[in-house]
Formats: sequence, C-alpha cells, structure tokens
Amino acid sequence: MEELALKGIGTQVHYIPLYLQPYYKRKINKNYIGASEYYENTLSIPLYTKLRKKDIMFICINIKKILKC
Repeated sequence: MEELALKGIGTQVHYIPLYLQPYYKRKINKNYIGASEYYENTLSIPLYTKLRKKDIMFICINIKKILKC
C-alpha cells in the first residue's frame, strides 16, 4: 500500500471480516483463519467507470514492479 501510495495510486483495505466488526466481535469468539488470511493479504486498487486505459497500465506496471514480476 505504501509503495503504491508513493506512486500516487490509492488503495484501501478490501473488507474487514464480519467476526472483527464491533457488533459481532462481542458475539463471536472464534477466529476464522481463511477470512483472516484474506483480510491480511488483499487490498482494493482503483476501480471506477472513468478509469482510463493509460491509468490501468500505470497501475499494472507499478504493481508488477513492486512485486518484481
């Protein structure tokens, strides 16, 4: 996230698992490993209708550089 932000690419946490939400946290005493792993390893990249092809390419190129693909 930090490296993408340095390139001007905004990202955010994809979602917070239900069992970590304040209401459910009090009611559910269980850790769902799959949901936790997904939460810790997933982020949302820019996605909107006016996203231009050159912006998509810029995002993709920078993700590949960061991941060394």
